[in-house]
Amino acid sequence: MKFVGLYIVEAHAQNEWPISSSRANGGRGVVAIEQPRSDQERCQVARRFQEDFDLLVPLLVDPVSNPFEQLYAPWPLRFYIIHKGKIAYIAQPHAGRFDVAALRTELLQY
Repeated sequence: MKFVGLYIVEAHAQNEWPISSSRANGGRGVVAIEQPRSDQERCQVARRFQEDFDLLVPLLVDPVSNPFEQLYAPWPLRFYIIHKGKIAYIAQPHAGRFDVAALRTELLQY
């Protein structure tokens, strides 16, 4: 079983739709990121995220043309199970949350 993360368009870029929340930022203060304008900038932001949160799974990056984001609408919170090359499950958040127990239940089927 393989897990990967996918970094997409910045949801709360300070130059588009800023929020001042830092509750999940490990005490590092408010996240203030401009929306990347190039693939290189997006990769730099993704690397910083991976380092800041000690992300251990491989992290892919959606290009700034946002093909994955436009096709699959993966935010605010989605998990996909891809089995034998096909999407077998798409997690849907409810009330801004997702119960990972539901994802575990689905994963155990595969």
